Amino acid sequence: MNISPKKPSNPNFSSGPTRKPDGWSVKKLNLEYLGRYHRSNDVREYIEKIIFKVKKTLRIPEDYKIFFFARFLYRNNDFNYAFYSWRK
Repeated sequence: MNISPKKPSNPNFSSGPTRKPDGWSVKKLNLEYLGRYHRSNDVREYIEKIIFKVKKTLRIPEDYKIFFFARFLYRNNDFNYAFYSWRK
């Protein structure tokens, strides 16, 4: 087997948590919804705004659904958590 002599410019990369980009700061995050109940009206409205922006940016038709999945909640359940946009 031939091993390339090239080395990555950032050797800290891995399949797990990775190095944050230069200039990244937790202070720049929108912490308004951190720790909020995911079914509260204000969080639902925020999710709907995100879905709208994703559809607009990617030119996804309005009658398509957008799903956000987070598999980290329960190891044995592939589709354990989803927010979605219903067809109007």
